[in-house]
Amino acid sequence: MNAQIQKTLGMDGGFYFNSSNIAYHFSLTYSLQFNQYFGISAGTMFLSVPLDIAGWSDSSRNSSYYFDEDNIKRFNLFFSTFYSRPLFQSTGVYTNWSVSFEPIPYEYISLEKRMNNDILSENVGKYQFTGFSPGTFLEMGLVQYLNRDNNGLRLSLGFGYGWYDMYAGYNRAIIDGQRISTYIPNNNLYKRISLKLIGL
Repeated sequence: MNAQIQKTLGMDGGFYFNSSNIAYHFSLTYSLQFNQYFGISAGTMFLSVPLDIAGWSDSSRNSSYYFDEDNIKRFNLFFSTFYSRPLFQSTGVYTNWSVSFEPIPYEYISLEKRMNNDILSENVGKYQFTGFSPGTFLEMGLVQYLNRDNNGLRLSLGFGYGWYDMYAGYNRAIIDGQRISTYIPNNNLYKRISLKLIGL
């Protein structure tokens, strides 16, 4: 049985989008394929989320706040199952379901606080629990087998749909009396386009 298990490395890049946000990821994957069609994989994912958000004033309008970061970097672990099947010659289809989470569920969130009519500013921030930033996606697409026996190296292009809280820590944070979730996108449903190279 073990002799039939194919072990492969892979990598992929992805683009996430919805009506209010975009993000990007790059991942490295280790896969176990139990037969020609079915397998499981695990890996690491590095995700970048823009934080291009204008500042705001507090309720008294005495202070203004701005995010210190232009984008958020996330490091995730993920696990997935996949099913692929050749349709004709060296082209086939695949489906993939994955779940992801952050292994270190804390991040430092800081704001630049500026008193109105004052050029001086200060930074206020805190370490915030992120709840492990879980996410899940279902994906399907086309796969091109690059070996004649439809085994080993393959290239795939897929479209996915799922849920991921890109701003998990920010959604939980209250800094200097400011509830940060008020000022960031709150749509956690994303479409995803990904390009994978598997079988390295």
